Amino acid sequence: MECTMLVNSAGKFLERRSELYNIVSNTAEFRDAGVRLYPHDTIAASFSVIVDLLQTSDLLNNLSEKDVKTVLDVGGANGDLSFVFADAGYETTFVDISKSDENGPLVASLINRQLDSNIRVIDFSIDGYFCYRNLIERTVNSQSEMFDLVICIGLFYHLKNPFAFLESIRSMCHCCILETWLMSYLPDNLTKVRDVPIAYLLGTGELDNDSSNYWIFTDSSFRRLAERAGFSVENSASEFWRQDKISNPVDIPNGYGEKGYLLLRSR
Repeated sequence: MECTMLVNSAGKFLERRSELYNIVSNTAEFRDAGVRLYPHDTIAASFSVIVDLLQTSDLLNNLSEKDVKTVLDVGGANGDLSFVFADAGYETTFVDISKSDENGPLVASLINRQLDSNIRVIDFSIDGYFCYRNLIERTVNSQSEMFDLVICIGLFYHLKNPFAFLESIRSMCHCCILETWLMSYLPDNLTKVRDVPIAYLLGTGELDNDSSNYWIFTDSSFRRLAERAGFSVENSASEFWRQDKISNPVDIPNGYGEKGYLLLRSR
């Protein structure tokens, strides 16, 4: 994959993003929906790590750059990453679910109209087993069938059924970049569990008072989950908020955060 093109496309999109968001916010469709734009910057949060994973791995070279044509952005929020990949020349599909407070498919559709990007927009919940046919049934517009690369950023910890999601995605892609919050310690910050394949089920509102957060994995369980779902781990990266690398499942907003990224190949 030509990462220089991706970086250039990201720069172009960022130059226009404020303008595009302003246009979207002032459309009748957006005002009538009574929703807000997704408030977090997905490009600032993860794009550089995505590029590093792609540049330092032989996975996409083994696939052949010419074969990497289709990209699926799952849980795409406002669609920022989708538009970056589309501008770089990839046939891009965006998937997210309409909610009462945020409507990613609507926002992506409105930006799509402004940029004439021709990304496929799908309004669908992927929290469970699903197949390609399910995506087609919920497609707002349309494009092709198999995905060379799936990107899942800022979504995994919101899923009630992460294993079902991974098995479903594995059946329809060649490779996947997966990101989520991880923990290296239990909430006491004393019991180290990073190398133990366990997960922490959050209580309602226990993390950032957000009841849509469910699972925080250790690095070990994150990798094992991907492997049990039928992927092989080709590359990985970790980001710790603290230099002492103490992270836990409940104090992420207070600086005890750890983000994990996996570059996966479907077996």
